[in-house]
Amino acid sequence: MDNEAELEVSRIKAVHKYKLIDTSHQHDLEDLIEVASDVCGTPVALITLIDDTTQYFKVKKGIDWHSSTREESFCKFTIAQDSVLVIEDTLLDNRIDPNGLFAGTFGVRFYAGAPLTTPDGFHIGSLCVANNQPQQLDAFQISCLQKLAALAMERMEGCLNFKALEDQQENMTEVR
Repeated sequence: MDNEAELEVSRIKAVHKYKLIDTSHQHDLEDLIEVASDVCGTPVALITLIDDTTQYFKVKKGIDWHSSTREESFCKFTIAQDSVLVIEDTLLDNRIDPNGLFAGTFGVRFYAGAPLTTPDGFHIGSLCVANNQPQQLDAFQISCLQKLAALAMERMEGCLNFKALEDQQENMTEVR
């Protein structure tokens, strides 16, 4: 197995670790996507996690779906870079299939996403916004998306740490 394939296996393991966290603190994440939607002026905002085949909508505003295929996601491009990805008009971007699910069926014309990066450097998903019309973001809005993605990652990391402490306490109680 080459280094790139090994890194992808490790990234997918990280995705599944975060996908399984308790969502009892989901209201914190919902607040973050509300702010993203408000700051960027979009009807759709999401926190997504992407494994090898699926894009999971961990927290969502403006759509009813729980997941999609990785292949038809815009976020697959976001996790391939370190900075915010902005697609001002999906019909003008040659990476986007105009007949694909989101560009075609849902009519998504604008997308912007910041990668969710784990402490060990894996891009496991995105905090993103979308609109059904072309749109631009200014430097302030892009900066806000980056900061909100970092806050979302901190919240999810906190949930993982809390779960680990609960498990440790449970194990100690069982030993007694």
